[in-house]
Amino acid sequence: MNSYNEDLKLSELLDWFSTHDKKLYEKEFNEKFDELTELLTQIDRVDIREFVDNKLADKMELLIKFNNDFFQGLGSSEQIGLFYESGLHWPGVWARNMFKLVPPFVKQGVKIPENLKNLYKESRYCFIFEQFNAAVVLSRSIIELALKKKIGSQMESKFGTAGEVLKEALKKK
Repeated sequence: MNSYNEDLKLSELLDWFSTHDKKLYEKEFNEKFDELTELLTQIDRVDIREFVDNKLADKMELLIKFNNDFFQGLGSSEQIGLFYESGLHWPGVWARNMFKLVPPFVKQGVKIPENLKNLYKESRYCFIFEQFNAAVVLSRSIIELALKKKIGSQMESKFGTAGEVLKEALKKK
């Protein structure tokens, strides 16, 4: 369902709830509630979107929070099921990517700083989950940090860019 149709359906459901009493319309209320929950579960939470009407835009944060609370109350198998249904879960691809990786080996006794190990591990996970831009950014950070340690740079990372670190390394040969 596209965002325009989602918004129309959400707006229709919200209007229905505002004019119907749960006790008088219990069966229909429960059906509409299930429909609302299903629709909120499928709503695009990633893309920027424009809403059909401002009334819905004003309520969207509250609806998403309600849906998140509902999701958190589900059992783990139900949560996993919703994740699979979302289309975001590609275990075969992720497993294939993981098995493409070959762990790097270093000589016994080489001390690698913990922060470098953590950045490296995170970059590998980014590769597995096909977050290639993030993997590249992390890899650049790894190179920058390793180079700073190698040349003994006192440059703080928030002030020294990778280009400046490379210039300093070139000066120190």
